[in-house]
Amino acid sequence: MAFLSEKEAFQTYHTPAFQGTIRAIRDIAIHFGEHTNYYAIAKIHVDKVYRGDLDAGETVTVLLPRPIYLHTWVEGTEIVSAMRAGMRGYFIPVRQYKADDTYTKNGLTLYYSDLANYSLGGGNYGVFLETDDGLLFNRETYTTLSPNCTFEQAEAYLTARLKPFSE
Repeated sequence: MAFLSEKEAFQTYHTPAFQGTIRAIRDIAIHFGEHTNYYAIAKIHVDKVYRGDLDAGETVTVLLPRPIYLHTWVEGTEIVSAMRAGMRGYFIPVRQYKADDTYTKNGLTLYYSDLANYSLGGGNYGVFLETDDGLLFNRETYTTLSPNCTFEQAEAYLTARLKPFSE
């Protein structure tokens, strides 16, 4: 997995940014004949919108790059792996799925838009989770955010760096 700089993590993708609460997470297995891909789908209630066309109060579905409750290891997904129902966080999903976003294997095609509206395919990017032990985020990418910051300090950090979409 390529590493993103702090600037790239905020500006590379045309993505929404919001504060939300994870309502539910469901692991899924998708079978392509003899090949199986494992993911999870998170339902996240949008509490506050910083960028994009979401509305506070709506719930979005986000495809996660690995299952959460199956005890499997997927490199580069440590932050996403900590997600649990009930957690608050700041989310910058990587992309919104369109009708032509697909994955084909063994002659079978998966339409990602059938699974979720958004993706956190990077696993460690675009997620800032409030935990009992403090804020959990990718410290190697978000280098100017203090490792000991509060949830509220992280909001100030994010809003100072999030730019509106360029049209």
